[in-house]
Amino acid sequence: MRHVLRFECTGYFITGPYLEGPGLLVWVVGQPRPIELTQRRFRALHPAGLQITFALLCRPNLIQTNYREIARAANVALGSVGPAVKDLEAVKK
Repeated sequence: MRHVLRFECTGYFITGPYLEGPGLLVWVVGQPRPIELTQRRFRALHPAGLQITFALLCRPNLIQTNYREIARAANVALGSVGPAVKDLEAVKK
């Protein structure tokens, strides 16, 4: 008898999922992902980050404006500007 693992939208296991087969029983208890397994994403290399980087390279004076102007010039969401700029500043150091 086989049972399929089910996941919630948040990525956590639903309480009590298991996988069973001949001579095998795997019981999974819902636990968050360990911190050491989560990798910090370098957002400047994602599509929106690349658009922001390109906009800053083409118009260097944008770095002196606010995030809203950078987002408008790069045609990206305002929420993607902060992490991309932070990543670019971290590389500069």
